Amino acid sequence: METLKAVNRRTNMDKLVHNLKEIVSGGNIHLHIDLIAGLPYEDFASFARSFNQAYEINANVIQLGFLKLLKGSTLEKEKEKYNYRSWNYAPYQVVSCDSISYDDLLELKKCEDAVERLLNSGKFPFTVPFLVESTGMSPFDLFYKFGSFVFDKGIKSPSLEKYAQLVFEYFTTVHNVDRDALRDVMVKDRIVTDNTGRLFGFTHVPDTRFKTITTALRQETVRIFDNQSEKTAKGKIGFAVLYSTNQIVLADYTQQNPVTGQYTFRIIALDEIIE
Repeated sequence: METLKAVNRRTNMDKLVHNLKEIVSGGNIHLHIDLIAGLPYEDFASFARSFNQAYEINANVIQLGFLKLLKGSTLEKEKEKYNYRSWNYAPYQVVSCDSISYDDLLELKKCEDAVERLLNSGKFPFTVPFLVESTGMSPFDLFYKFGSFVFDKGIKSPSLEKYAQLVFEYFTTVHNVDRDALRDVMVKDRIVTDNTGRLFGFTHVPDTRFKTITTALRQETVRIFDNQSEKTAKGKIGFAVLYSTNQIVLADYTQQNPVTGQYTFRIIALDEIIE
């Protein structure tokens, strides 16, 4: 509450969170939440709590930003009160203050990178909640620790496939997440967010039934997706086998959710397609 008062905001946070959850639950609003690091009275731990609260709202994007002391703003005028240090050139980003150190703000940069790539990219919509549940970590800890792992690797601007491989490596080795289950949820994400239908190389599993499954799915698509026909299905659906559950994820690349960017998909039992 001290932070809100310092920036002249009067907000009932419980009511705000409730209302935002209601908005998101309708599934037709793209929600973007901004979290600003460096505000008065907010340290590393309280920022983590704010992030976890924002994550629970299930927003499409959580943007981690860093306070800028814009000329003429209230905080710029009161910078001595909070012992603010900032860049001496635009956009005058804060580098430390009484409540948070320079080192802690640098640590938050690692979390920011992971949030951008894992959450805000929309490429891992099922992987992220799966990992939160499987590891028992708080959302903030998950992004921060994985972001630190990637930073320590010294890999700059990795491709999407390389980044996904790092996700798989970190969570299966450091946190002992089930390899087969994680492979399958990452495959599901790939199929429903990328209309090439191509899997990441590290998730490929040799399967002699591939041609049989492909033929059967083309014949069954008209039943599964009302807008498809066997003729148009070729090249417009993507699928992959989820081996840990003996299922198939099947995506229709002619229908895309405008809010999430995901393609319409179905999960079907493999034995419904082939004997």
